[in-house]
Amino acid sequence: MTAIWFKDDDDGYTNWCKAHERGFVVNADSKPRRKYLVLHKVSCEFLKRPFTGPSYSKFCSDSIDELLAELERKAGARAFSKLCKKCSPLTTE
Repeated sequence: MTAIWFKDDDDGYTNWCKAHERGFVVNADSKPRRKYLVLHKVSCEFLKRPFTGPSYSKFCSDSIDELLAELERKAGARAFSKLCKKCSPLTTE
């Protein structure tokens, strides 16, 4: 499955998260840029409303590789700018 980009679509984003409880979310500016691409687990408590809109957008996928491929297409990034320290998205717990 490819990564999905949610911009100005809180309902779509929320529904995706409910259907993909073990997925990943990249928090990004509304116009994604390399300097701000933070990886989270879907369950992270730092992901609060509004989720998408004039300031923020979200990239979502069950696959880290698919997220990275989409970030390269949309933002020219080959890596996340940061991993969330609260949810530790690369751990399996």
